[in-house]
Amino acid sequence: MLIAAAGLALLIALVVFAVTTDDTSTSDVTGRAAGKHGQHAVGDDGPLLIGHIHGIAPTGDGGALIGAHYGVFAVDTDGNVVEHGERRSDTMGLTDVNNRDETGSGAESDVESGTYLASGHPNADETDKPIYAGLLTSTDGGATWEETALTGEVDFHALDHEQGRTWGIDSVTGRILTATSHREWDTVDAGDLGPLLDVAADPTRPSRAVVTNARGEAYAIRRNAPSGRVFTRLPSAPSLAWLDWPAGDVLAGLSPSGTAYVSTDAGRNWIEVGTVPGVPSALAVTADGNRSAEDGGGAAGQHWWVATDAGLYAAKDGASFGNVFAFRE
Repeated sequence: MLIAAAGLALLIALVVFAVTTDDTSTSDVTGRAAGKHGQHAVGDDGPLLIGHIHGIAPTGDGGALIGAHYGVFAVDTDGNVVEHGERRSDTMGLTDVNNRDETGSGAESDVESGTYLASGHPNADETDKPIYAGLLTSTDGGATWEETALTGEVDFHALDHEQGRTWGIDSVTGRILTATSHREWDTVDAGDLGPLLDVAADPTRPSRAVVTNARGEAYAIRRNAPSGRVFTRLPSAPSLAWLDWPAGDVLAGLSPSGTAYVSTDAGRNWIEVGTVPGVPSALAVTADGNRSAEDGGGAAGQHWWVATDAGLYAAKDGASFGNVFAFRE
């Protein structure tokens, strides 16, 4: 829906607030991390308003881009945070279109030229924008963004992209959408799984993915499964809210309370590797290479980024999280 009249600016602001504060408020596992849009970190010029962090995209220089309630920001290895690019609106589902090879290994996107996907909502001044941004694409490292697909129709609260295939969770309908061209989208009906939180695509077989729901359950998705059974619960998985699939058979997950887990066999078995302070709201994990079960891998070769209601944290191999920056009211 497009609303262009300036006289409706206040209405838009109220609607946007209602939409953007609902991203986790309906979830019984992430509610405590939601609604704190007044959070901010210390930037180069003093306190910088960031808001609730929805997504993290590690960059090839050792830093990361973060998508948050007040836009897109860049953080370096020293924890310095600056506004990044032109976007100053609520940014959901930020993810990179990476350069992994067929083994599932590869480098993060270049911060200046990388391609990123996101979704989100307009700010109170953008009265000519639809409430739901659909799919947004940046091909210049997050500096500028274009409306790519499903504008005004879909609100992607989680996105992942592997080997040319995009997966997304639409918070408006509860559907899982997937596409290779961004012009034609397939719908995966989540049935009675309840509100979905996160999606992680298999980097070696992008027709597969794993999702989590508000009950902390994890399910594997297989498109066009011969048995017709699209969803299969991962019975041995701990309670999980956030996921990433960095390489091969290695899955990384976070519990609602911040416990970090790793699976080296595509989600069949899990081990606890660490704990992050605060209530998690976003997770990104990168890997140096393919670490399958045959590697005996554990969390070896991984770098974790976690956003919580306390700030942004990083860890090697999911253990001993260090504070990148802390929120202060």
